[in-house]
Amino acid sequence: MILRKHSIRLALLFVVMGLSPAAWAQVNITNGALSSLIPPVGPNDPAWVAWNPSWSPADDSVAFKLITHTQQNIWVASPRGFSLRNLTNYPNAVFMPGVTTDYPGSPIWSPAGGEIFFVHGEATGLQLAFSSIARLDAVTAAVQDLTPTNLVAEEPFAVSPDGTTVVFAARQFGDPTFSTNLYSVLRDGSGVRLLAGTPLNSFNPSWSPDGQKIAFQVTPNPVVINTSSGPGAIYVSDPDGGRALQVTDPTTTDGADATKPSWSTDGNLIAFVCNADLCTMGRDGSNVRNLTQGPRAAGRLSDSVDNISWAIDGALAFDSSVNATCACPAGPCACPANQVFVINPDGSGLVQWTTDGTVDPLAAENEFPQFSPSQGTEIVYMCRSGDLGNDGDLCVIAAPAPPSGGTPPVCTPANCNGCCFRDGCHLGTTNDACGPAGAACDQCQFGTTCDPSLLRCVSTGVCGPGNCAGCCGQDGLCYLGHDNGHCGHGGFNCQTCATGSICDQTSNSCVVRPICTPSNCGGCCGTDNLCHLGGTNDACGANGLACQVCGPGTTCDASARFCVQAKPKCDETNCNGCCDASGKCQFGTTAAACGAGGRACTPCTGGAHCDNTMHACRIAQSCGPDNCSGCCTPDGVCHLGFGNDGCGFGGFSCEICDGVTSVCDPSALFCVSRAPCSSGNCTGCCDSTGTCQRGVTNAACGFAGFNCEVCTGTSHCDPAALFCVF
Repeated sequence: MILRKHSIRLALLFVVMGLSPAAWAQVNITNGALSSLIPPVGPNDPAWVAWNPSWSPADDSVAFKLITHTQQNIWVASPRGFSLRNLTNYPNAVFMPGVTTDYPGSPIWSPAGGEIFFVHGEATGLQLAFSSIARLDAVTAAVQDLTPTNLVAEEPFAVSPDGTTVVFAARQFGDPTFSTNLYSVLRDGSGVRLLAGTPLNSFNPSWSPDGQKIAFQVTPNPVVINTSSGPGAIYVSDPDGGRALQVTDPTTTDGADATKPSWSTDGNLIAFVCNADLCTMGRDGSNVRNLTQGPRAAGRLSDSVDNISWAIDGALAFDSSVNATCACPAGPCACPANQVFVINPDGSGLVQWTTDGTVDPLAAENEFPQFSPSQGTEIVYMCRSGDLGNDGDLCVIAAPAPPSGGTPPVCTPANCNGCCFRDGCHLGTTNDACGPAGAACDQCQFGTTCDPSLLRCVSTGVCGPGNCAGCCGQDGLCYLGHDNGHCGHGGFNCQTCATGSICDQTSNSCVVRPICTPSNCGGCCGTDNLCHLGGTNDACGANGLACQVCGPGTTCDASARFCVQAKPKCDETNCNGCCDASGKCQFGTTAAACGAGGRACTPCTGGAHCDNTMHACRIAQSCGPDNCSGCCTPDGVCHLGFGNDGCGFGGFSCEICDGVTSVCDPSALFCVSRAPCSSGNCTGCCDSTGTCQRGVTNAACGFAGFNCEVCTGTSHCDPAALFCVF
């Protein structure tokens, strides 16, 4: 799907070379029609939001998180048959005092198929109980929490290409600093391990397609990490955390704030967000290329790039905010809105893939694009509709497709700093699309090349001051002169910057990299004279002092940043589950490893099973007061007793609370009437029916349990202040 003007695959995306126009093949997969609102899930759920879509390996299903006013669940939809299935069926999503709430997030299909991994959180009121990586059987809908309760798993996470291992960021339960580390866990919940070689506050892991490397971001400030913003750096390590190497250069413009790495499908490139733009680099950090700097300068992007997705043959999709026109009740009005874009890995062919509310008010904001992994011929994304009571559907774009039944926006000097061809604005720096300022793209013939500084085709044999503003390489080509391998200006020969020096992008000349000292390094200074973060065993230290290497039996205290005696592998102080024979903490709820309180795990044998309530082996028998502290279902299964689908205690029969008029009281363990909407139980606003709304839409705007306000005329609901503003 590389968008080159002579590409055969181009016919899948645009009207090209005399092909007849084709309609936008755009489908709302949650109900089959983009122009229809999603039907209510229940009497208190007039709208929903579909987040974080994830394709199955065969491109035949999409998993996503669905949020309504009363529920949060993982659903699966078919993009072709319009079938919907709720896999988790968690009954409650209202954070109220004394009410237990399950909230799943970030579903990811296993590359092996058949399973979906997600983050499973649970809270009572606003008090977090646990946050675990969970495995969901896509057929039986069985859920297994995989990680111990002393770890608070964070989004996002990454699944290995063979589906056997999950790498995730987590913090210790109750840690006031919110500092995270990277961990891994096997798909059956065994083998939870700290990736000890990775720095403190590692986050956003991405697994290479060959399974040999993990890319991730390190963000020094944990509070910043939780908002997924910088400043950050990209690292690459082995799957066990070994040989962690920083691959972005913080002294360069594009490396100063590098976040959200994403591997290309062939494993040769890593895309990442670089100071709000989209950049790519080699897997070792070489050949950094900013793909969106030009379009941003031209006003085509107004906010940071996010949610990067690679197609199987190299194209990238992402979302970013644009200055759009929305369909407001009183008529068109200005508003920023996220839209989906597609671009080639060389920076050419940028196309806004979706439209704003000017053309289609039901697709006013679009985000979370994901290329189908098997064929790469479809993109699923969240299509948001804020004005009609429907917060976010899922849409699929299938080829062939010019946007919204028309052709892409006409490329002109007013909206393109590069050159124009049928498929839109190109950077103008490549041999198959060379040209400046909205002019028609030229294709450089044999013996010529596109001069990236002049933006025109020049002879490859006469690079010099007369036709090259950068520097001339040994191959006779003109280079920009900004990178360490080709540094220079004025058409003179390119220099290769020696070890310890870098190409200054202002002067286009090699300069000595500043030597690491206490005055310029908050971490520690290595033998390579570079500043390291100081939180790893091979480079431990702070305040610009010399890095220490922590020897056997010691580890780098990532908070104090000096070597300390290593803690015991697993005991009651650091494990709420049980400790296996290798010293690793297990969840303690499986027959192979049953137990709690950091004691040794016990294997359940002789037909016994692990009682998930007592964390002890029990011989299977009929559920009752003798063996169940919760409540018993009609089929003899013991439930914990504080969920709406099974409420009770003492081994008596479970009561079913409908979740609408009644909920399970987690203290009394019986169904109680749900209180009317008020400031005591609603953080949003109360509508005329007494239902708690989120308070962020024009139809229901408000907060703290006050009556909802309806924004009319040119007013709209301010999502931060939660009242109508003009």
